[in-house]
Amino acid sequence: MKKLSTLVFFYLLFFSIWSFYRLEGFQVSKIKRPQYVGQEIVSDIDSEEVKHILDKEFFYLGRGRQCFVFESEDKDYVIKFLNYRRFNLPLMLNLFTFIPHLKKIAEKRSLRLQPSFISYKLAQSFLKEETGIIYTQMQNSSFHKIIKLKDKANIVHKVDLYDVDYVVQRKAEPIFKHLKTLYRQDKEKFKAAVSSFLEVVASRIKKNIIDEDTDVEINYGFYNNKAILIDPGRIHVDSRLSNKENREKEMHKSIKNFREWILDKYPEMLSFFDQELALKVGV
Repeated sequence: MKKLSTLVFFYLLFFSIWSFYRLEGFQVSKIKRPQYVGQEIVSDIDSEEVKHILDKEFFYLGRGRQCFVFESEDKDYVIKFLNYRRFNLPLMLNLFTFIPHLKKIAEKRSLRLQPSFISYKLAQSFLKEETGIIYTQMQNSSFHKIIKLKDKANIVHKVDLYDVDYVVQRKAEPIFKHLKTLYRQDKEKFKAAVSSFLEVVASRIKKNIIDEDTDVEINYGFYNNKAILIDPGRIHVDSRLSNKENREKEMHKSIKNFREWILDKYPEMLSFFDQELALKVGV
């Protein structure tokens, strides 16, 4: 009997681990808003465009630091669901938060939540063009709608959008993949795309908005050959950007990784990049 119990235990353990990696950690329970977060009711969705997009079926695309991402069946849009597990300890560990070390970790994670709400709302209000965001629900809708999500294992989940926080956004091609294709096809279009990236960064800075996440490869992409900030999850307003010197520092910080990529992959384009940067750096 003891041997059988041990076998069952290891089977369940293996199945749990296998299921986790098979689905890349996605579970509907992870995107449902916990009761303690609350719901700030503002209004229903009055945009027919948004309602039309949400009528589509969505398929699992990937996961980021803060969200699980699904793409629409026509591959034109993505919907990103806030992953609440990022802001909480796993359920079992919550039982042991009386331990000082775990309590400290739990408190640190919970502090991530409000800045995420603020960042996405800020993006919708001031950076819709720069981010390709069409609609953001962060605790502020009375909109009930059942949406169909198909996970990585092709299992369909029905989720009421009233119970989750999400962002509807135009789907973008990853920045470096797009630029590599353009470089092979048309150098002038490559240059135009580089300029578009710099313009998006400059536009954000002009609006006194700082982005604490400088990972260009993950955070930027192209939609219709126009650069957009895919992930605005760590942005905030800083009035110090009204100062020219601070704007220049933010610009150089934001494009540093991109410039290093140009230098590594296409050094012959570095002179063009620096000329374009000089035009934008004084925004």
